[in-house]
Amino acid sequence: MASQLSAAVVGAGYWGPNLARNFRSSPDWDLVAVCDLDVERARSVVGARSTVDVMTSFEQTRSA
Repeated sequence: MASQLSAAVVGAGYWGPNLARNFRSSPDWDLVAVCDLDVERARSVVGARSTVDVMTSFEQTRSA
């Protein structure tokens, strides 16, 4: 079995929630972070009980 690829969604606006949902539902991808300047919007995309990192700076996604 091949290992999953890690993904970070940058921008939690119109397309962000759709991309995050698709990455989370795919067995080939591991959603590790959602980045948006509005931290509350990013948190709403990942959900309250999610282990996905939420950040406000693109530079932080490089270490996720």
